[in-house]
Amino acid sequence: TRAHWAWYLALMGRMVEAIPEMRRARAADPLNPLWSAWLGWLHWWNGDNEKAIEAARAALEVSPDYPVGLYVLGSALASQGRDQEAVAAHERAAAASPQWRFGLGVTHAMAGREAEALTVARDLEANRTVWDTYFLAQIYTLLGDEESAFRWLEEAYAPPHHPYIPWIGTDVLFQPLFDDPRFVELQRRMHLPSAALVATS
Repeated sequence: TRAHWAWYLALMGRMVEAIPEMRRARAADPLNPLWSAWLGWLHWWNGDNEKAIEAARAALEVSPDYPVGLYVLGSALASQGRDQEAVAAHERAAAASPQWRFGLGVTHAMAGREAEALTVARDLEANRTVWDTYFLAQIYTLLGDEESAFRWLEEAYAPPHHPYIPWIGTDVLFQPLFDDPRFVELQRRMHLPSAALVATS
């Protein structure tokens, strides 16, 4: 589909092409909130938080408790420093689907609330699934704990592999690790372009 082609383009650092493709996916199927949420996600990763918020809210107009839309909304709000609104959005996402409770840890970490972020991280660790591994790496990256971040990145990479792991070089939350040789090596093992290459594409 166009949506998955958009994610491939993003993987290759071709965000200028990826975003219009995701818009086309939404235009072809406007009642599916996933396409609006994913469009917002790409805008967020591309540094355009206003457009990310707009797209996330479009997803929520179709489905008010849609966890992907709420996650993207909260993440873009957190990137703007609107911490209370971000936490509220991620609390709604977690209430709608416990699978998305990691967003609270990400939001608290982005806001510099170490104790709150660690509380979420330890809860995820105690009850972890493959799904949680990638987001634990995000939380620890944002907290500046690189050793824990890489431990969870390796867990995410290990079989059966987290579905998001190929996009680590595009994910803005991993930017503090982009120049670390361990990060470059992980991308090499996945036969992916380095984050530095993606960033300049």
